[in-house]
Amino acid sequence: MLTVAELVDLHGRSGFDVLCITDHVVRSDDPWRQEEGLRFSSVDEDTFPLYLAEVEREAARAWRTYGMLVVPGLELTFNDDEPVMAAHAVAVGLREFVSVDEGIAEAMRSATLSKPPSTASSRVSATGSTASTETTSTTPTAVRRFEPAFTRATSHFR
Repeated sequence: MLTVAELVDLHGRSGFDVLCITDHVVRSDDPWRQEEGLRFSSVDEDTFPLYLAEVEREAARAWRTYGMLVVPGLELTFNDDEPVMAAHAVAVGLREFVSVDEGIAEAMRSATLSKPPSTASSRVSATGSTASTETTSTTPTAVRRFEPAFTRATSHFR
């Protein structure tokens, strides 16, 4: 597994313009936490500030070194023993923790209501299951987006 710094260097040296760094957020009673032999790592409300600080520190270095925009995000993961109840969504540009304890729909709503960084003006639009907020500021312009990545219907994703 690569560190955030290693990810930045790998993608920066490869000429990427933008990199979104994400980590999983799972509900506190996630059924996979208890599975023996399963290596499990995620961000929670207590560890999120450290995670965000590391991503933001590397974002500043990435911009100085490579001219690459690094954006923090979260993978909102709702694992369930019943595959049709499980869901996974990516929230890009978040600078506040979003819990999935109340379900994926509430997490999606919370992610779209999260305050954008250094906002001078913003526009919110929603189409189907996609909602986005575009932000302008004095820092490189980033698009804050939230989209369901997929909903598992037949198999678990590990």
